[in-house]
Amino acid sequence: MRHHLPQSYLHEFSKYGTPVILVGDILGGSASWNFLSEPLARELRVIGVSPMLVAYSGQGQLPPEPWSIKFEAEALATAMDNLGIPSAHIGGWSLGGAIAAAFAVHYPHRTKTLMLIEPQMRWVLRELGKHVEADDGAEKFRGYGHEISQKELADFLHEVGAVPFNEDPIQSRAWRLAWVHRLAIRFAHKVIDETGDLSSLKKLDMPTLLVRGNLSLDSDIGITDALAKLIPKAYMQILEGNHTSHFANPDVFMNEYIKLINSAIEN
Repeated sequence: MRHHLPQSYLHEFSKYGTPVILVGDILGGSASWNFLSEPLARELRVIGVSPMLVAYSGQGQLPPEPWSIKFEAEALATAMDNLGIPSAHIGGWSLGGAIAAAFAVHYPHRTKTLMLIEPQMRWVLRELGKHVEADDGAEKFRGYGHEISQKELADFLHEVGAVPFNEDPIQSRAWRLAWVHRLAIRFAHKVIDETGDLSSLKKLDMPTLLVRGNLSLDSDIGITDALAKLIPKAYMQILEGNHTSHFANPDVFMNEYIKLINSAIEN
């Protein structure tokens, strides 16, 4: 199914070479990849994508209902069609990781490699019968009917692990983008309500890099570790830090990701 894409849906960091599409999180959208994209953009066509939930939120709107992760995967396929891209290296962080994984499930022939940084796929733990800790950050806004205050947003950034508890969120890198996209955060519970089929993950045949921090929330560690066992060609990179460990260790992360892409190009 084709979808109308907001103007802010994607950003092309470079226009030539093998395409690499990176889907951002609920806080920053495509801007999540601004400084990380530079090493890739020297030789590859790098495209940053804002989830529809985030792109519409930046315009003070919500995407058409019913919103779902599958809806997001279809929007990504529409964007690739519009750009004339038959297949690409697909990656994502957090919400973007869940979207990237769903895209790989529904469009495996269009996914050269898959890279997932702590994807928000709590349904994986539920399907495995494992304990799923409450997501206080997302749950607090379920049914929310008014604007999120600065204090509420600051608490959210602490609770989801985007900013360490000993740091002031308002002074963090995440704050400006999170404030712009605070409407999307009101609907974060829709992400944790998603369902899925474990057998679809077991059928994925593309090389897959999974990334997590060694200090991340138990749920994020559990999801990423479970995916490492479910996806046949998956391997893990564990970085120092939490949900933003790839920001804290950009060179280590990017060297591993470039290796993944190069191995697929060579084969």
